[in-house]
Amino acid sequence: MSSLEQYLTLRIGEAIYGISIDKVREVVSYTAPSPMPNSSPCMIGVIKLRGRAVPVLDLRLKFGLTETVATVDTCIIILELEEQDNTILIGVTADMVQQVAEFEEEDLEPAPKLTDGSSADWIKAMARFEEGFVVILDIEKTLEKDVLTTVENNIPVHEE
Repeated sequence: MSSLEQYLTLRIGEAIYGISIDKVREVVSYTAPSPMPNSSPCMIGVIKLRGRAVPVLDLRLKFGLTETVATVDTCIIILELEEQDNTILIGVTADMVQQVAEFEEEDLEPAPKLTDGSSADWIKAMARFEEGFVVILDIEKTLEKDVLTTVENNIPVHEE
């Protein structure tokens, strides 16, 4: 019996990516983040979510594309990640969220090898989907260096 996994599919540029639904807390409408100095180059700022400051990373910048230009479809995906024994919230931009897709193990293929023979460790798998593929992200590895930078540079609004 194969296991069925659910992924939120999203569009970044021309590519479709998938993030495990277990990591997704919610999807919110795009609001321009407030800038945050001395952070990762792809971190575009922070948004206020129910009174809490949540850092937001631009996945287009992370993947070497031009900065996100907000449209009616642009959104921020709020992720819940484990980092240094803490659960943190971090937002990532998407040009468009498409759907929750279910993939079985037999739908998944290993990440392709890079030109140097290594594999991109931030790609968990490739899933056959409609006429093409969904790049299934290992979101912790995708954001690893940026999250560390963000968490280390994150200054609390007030201390009690």
